[in-house]
Amino acid sequence: MRNVEYKKEVLWPLLSASAILIIAIAGLFYVAYGLVRDDARKVKIDALRYDLLQLENTIVDAETGQRGFLLTGNVTFLAPYEQAIIDNEVFTRKIKKKLSAFSELQSAFANIEKLSTLKFEIIRTSIQVQFNAGAYASHLTLTKDKGRVVMDELNNAFLNIDRTLEIERQTIEIQTKKSYKKILIGALLLLVVIIGMLIFIYHRTLSLFEAGVHARAIAIRTRYDADHDALTKLPNRRHFEYQLNDVVNKALIEKGWCALLYLDLDGFKIVNDTNGHNMGDQALVAVAARFERLLRKVDFIARLGGDEFAIIIQQFQGNSELSKLADRLIKSLRPAIIIDKTKMQLGVSIGIAVFPYNATTKETLLSAADEAMYIAKKAGKNCYAFSASVV
Repeated sequence: MRNVEYKKEVLWPLLSASAILIIAIAGLFYVAYGLVRDDARKVKIDALRYDLLQLENTIVDAETGQRGFLLTGNVTFLAPYEQAIIDNEVFTRKIKKKLSAFSELQSAFANIEKLSTLKFEIIRTSIQVQFNAGAYASHLTLTKDKGRVVMDELNNAFLNIDRTLEIERQTIEIQTKKSYKKILIGALLLLVVIIGMLIFIYHRTLSLFEAGVHARAIAIRTRYDADHDALTKLPNRRHFEYQLNDVVNKALIEKGWCALLYLDLDGFKIVNDTNGHNMGDQALVAVAARFERLLRKVDFIARLGGDEFAIIIQQFQGNSELSKLADRLIKSLRPAIIIDKTKMQLGVSIGIAVFPYNATTKETLLSAADEAMYIAKKAGKNCYAFSASVV
C-alpha cells in the first residue's frame, strides 16, 4: 500500500513533471536551434548585401575615374578605374561563392555580371577614344549616353537584389519574434513545473546573466570609445600614445627602428569656416578613409585632434620608402572631396622623424616629427619634410 502511495504521491508526479520538463526543454532547444539558424541566415544576407554594395562601388569608382580623365585628360584619374577592375573581379568571385545559399538570386546576379562587363567595356572604349581622338570625338558622346543607360540598369539590378534580400531579412525578423514568444511560453511551462525555489533561482540567474551581458557590452563599448575618435573611428591620441610607447620600447629592445609621420591638413580652416562644422566633420571622415586605404595592416594611424593625424611605421627599408608613402598621402587629397555636391579641396603637410636617428624617446620622436611638419608648412604646404634633429 505504501509502495502504491509512494508511486502515486511522489514518483508519478515526479515522472510526469520530468516528462513535461524534458518536452519543454526539447522544445526550447528546437526553437533555439531555429534562432541560431535564422541568425546565421541573417549574417549571410548582411554579408552578401555588403559585398554587393562594394561591387556597385567599384563600378562607381571606375566611372568616377573615367569622368576625371575625360574632363581633364590627366591619366592620374585612371588609377581608380584600374583598381576598380581588380576589385570588381575580387568581389564578383566572393559574391558567386555566397550565392550558393541564394539560388533564387543567381540569375539576377548573372545579369549584373553581364551589365558590369558591358559597363567596363564602355568605359574602356571611351578612354581609348579620348587617347586616340581627344575629348571632342564624335563617338565619345554616344559612348557616354550608352554608359548612362547601362549604369541605370545596373543601379536597378542592384536595387532589386537588395530589396529581395531586405524582404527576406524582414521575414526572418518576424519569425525570430515568433520564436521568442515560443521560448517565453516554454519558460512559463518550466516555471509551472519547477518548485518556487527553483523559480527564484531561475529568475535570479537570468537576471544576473542579462546584467552580465549588459555590463560586458558596456565595458567593451567603453573601452572602444576611450581608445577611438568618435568622428573618424580612428584610434585617438590616448591610444596613439600607448601604441607609440610600445613601438619605441620594442625598437629599443630589438635595436631596431621605427618612424613617425605627423600630418596636419592644409586648408581645413577655410573649408570649415566656409561650409560649416558639419561639412568639415564629413570632410575629416573622408580624409581619414583615404589615408587608411594607403596603409598596411602593420601601420598604425590615429587622429590626434582637430585636423591632425599621426602614422607609426614599423617595417620599412629606409627614408626612400617613407618618402614614397608621404607622396602617396599627399596625392590622395588631390582629388576634391565632394559631399552633397559641394567640392572641398584639402592638402596635407607631413613631418617625418625616425627612431633612433632623430630621437631616443617617444616624446622627442613626437616633437621631432611635429617640428618637421612645421618645416613642411613653411616650405609652402602640401609637402613633406624629414626631421633635421640628429641624436
